[in-house]
Amino acid sequence: MNAVDTAVAPAVPARTVWTRGAVAAVVAAALNTAVAVVARTALDLDPRFIGLKPAMVITATLFTMLAGTGVFLLIRRFTARAERIFTILAIAFAVLSVASPISLLGASPADQPGVSDAAALCLIPLHLIPAPVLLVALFRGKTKA
Repeated sequence: MNAVDTAVAPAVPARTVWTRGAVAAVVAAALNTAVAVVARTALDLDPRFIGLKPAMVITATLFTMLAGTGVFLLIRRFTARAERIFTILAIAFAVLSVASPISLLGASPADQPGVSDAAALCLIPLHLIPAPVLLVALFRGKTKA
């Protein structure tokens, strides 16, 4: 082994990670909002359904993405395998979060104004889009040697 093989790559500064996370949050919020607006319009969904309202979509997406960025930074403090661990967690969280829209299938509009099976199904991509956006933003430029 030579010195290059044993050298540890410098960690990306936390400020850079937060910046990447913030940019990813805006991108994911824009994508999710576009999907929600197109779905509501194309499927003529009830406008009372709060889950597809732009303000709700933007708020939930931004919060989730910034929380995910914070979780990555926390994991990074305690392990050298933070990228692998966070990737697994992000994918698992995205898949598990789909349970929420699935739980709305068959729900009564009396319980959730404007809900329908179509509206519930439209939430699924909104739960799946943020994870890959965040992973790409945080780990861009990373290659396996």
